Amino acid sequence: MTKQATLSFIFAVYSLFVFEGTALVMLIIASLVYLASVFLVTMFGNVPMNDALARLDHDRLDARI
Repeated sequence: MTKQATLSFIFAVYSLFVFEGTALVMLIIASLVYLASVFLVTMFGNVPMNDALARLDHDRLDARI
């Protein structure tokens, strides 16, 4: 878990004890949306890109940057 995701989770738990009403709901929703988006981007963006990079033939000239 990244530093930002960990802080988001901690803030969501902290908000349960400090805030109330609409502020509580909005902070929890924002924290959950952030956490979900971090994992979704990783699963559907970064992991496939890393897999594609791993399949490259690193000895070929056109595979180098």
